Amino acid sequence: MTDGLDQRTVLQIAWRDGWPGLAASLPACFGIKRKTALDLMLLGMAFKTAALQNGQDLSAKKAVRLIRRLSAESHVRNGKKHNNQNSKSHADTITIYLVCSRLRLADKRHRLSSCGLEKPGTGTRSVRMLRSLLILALSTPAMSVESIKGWPAAVTKVEIPCSDGTKQAAMWFNPSTKGKKPLLVGLHTWSSNFASAGGDAVYAKWCIDQGWIFIHPDFRGPNWTPPAMGSDRAVQDVVEAVAWAKTQAEVDDTRVYLIGVSGGGHMAMQMAGRHPELWAGVSAWCGIADIAQWHRDHTKDGKPDRYAQNIEAALGHAPSADDAEARQRSPLTHLQNAASVPLDIAHGIHDSRKGSVPFTHALLAFNQVAAAADKLPVEAIQAYYDSQTLPAGWTVSPPDATFGLNTPLFRQTSGNTRVTLFEGGHEIVHQAALNWLAKQRKGQPVVWEVKDFIPLAADGTSGK
Repeated sequence: MTDGLDQRTVLQIAWRDGWPGLAASLPACFGIKRKTALDLMLLGMAFKTAALQNGQDLSAKKAVRLIRRLSAESHVRNGKKHNNQNSKSHADTITIYLVCSRLRLADKRHRLSSCGLEKPGTGTRSVRMLRSLLILALSTPAMSVESIKGWPAAVTKVEIPCSDGTKQAAMWFNPSTKGKKPLLVGLHTWSSNFASAGGDAVYAKWCIDQGWIFIHPDFRGPNWTPPAMGSDRAVQDVVEAVAWAKTQAEVDDTRVYLIGVSGGGHMAMQMAGRHPELWAGVSAWCGIADIAQWHRDHTKDGKPDRYAQNIEAALGHAPSADDAEARQRSPLTHLQNAASVPLDIAHGIHDSRKGSVPFTHALLAFNQVAAAADKLPVEAIQAYYDSQTLPAGWTVSPPDATFGLNTPLFRQTSGNTRVTLFEGGHEIVHQAALNWLAKQRKGQPVVWEVKDFIPLAADGTSGK
């Protein structure tokens, strides 16, 4: 058949390369868009399409047309218009069922055996794969899956059911390898949402290269609405994203990591304090520790700038010095609960002068977790920020090759918590953050020194 793949070829691709290899072949050979080919339900349909070609002597184009016709019929029978991706996936599920029931394609063992794909004594692996896809398609709630610009092609959009009845969008990657794998939860920046790539796409590329699971939840989007900005609801969204990931992939519970910069750094510290039981390691960069203080940082001559206006929009008012709602959304309120979590806080010394968050937030956050003997004097913290000169008695940081050109200038450690001020501004050093996280294991002593590390290109991405 010259206008498509025969069944043997499709099954061989799936056998050899798994779903990614099959999905890569579908667009050119079947005329299906790549975004659609990556949909879990249509992957099941792809196998059925190949079987239709073989069992019913149909060309690929005719098989696809038949599937589309059956899908249209299912729309009419159900009396619903399927206009969005979720309903489309549901229609595809119905279509798979119809194809199987009408054409009796449940078992092609004799044909597979003739193709040389039968595995003696164990049944046909490819048939079991096909059946598993079908069962999953028929038993899994419809899930929207699509690619988003700026993210690696293997990373797709999903929708996660939330306990408040809504659905939370997220970017998602699950490697095809078997066995338990680390999960990296990447948190978007202050003015961003789940789909914003930029520096966060580096997290995804790391996971693809290292064979980790990756999720980038929305947690109510940019921080200018009441449900966002570290609210109880936003915290619960992150908790539910982790729980959802564990239902979709084989997650190693001893290697669940959290990372974020700027607004993501704020939320990373918030989650370390609110739910320390979840994490094997938390890496927080240039994060806001005190919402009311940050509002003051961005109010000049009584006029709030856009960040201060964001805070007022989220709270519904300008926060006072002792504002209960602002305190609840501030990591400083909760970080005393994070002493058991390996927590690495980092901040560029030029931030606020070249950025939006003074590094005083990082040092004050450290103080909330540190033992009494390790706390930094508040007066010295402010003097350090004002003068950019290391206070007397404070030790210069030892070298750390993972930071590259962003040389650490000051470092203090207390138990499972460390703070680093480095040469830089409002940014994250991905190489330092990701390599440090990779060394951490839940229930084991924190690892601070990273000698052998995986090099990453410096990108200097800042969080906005």
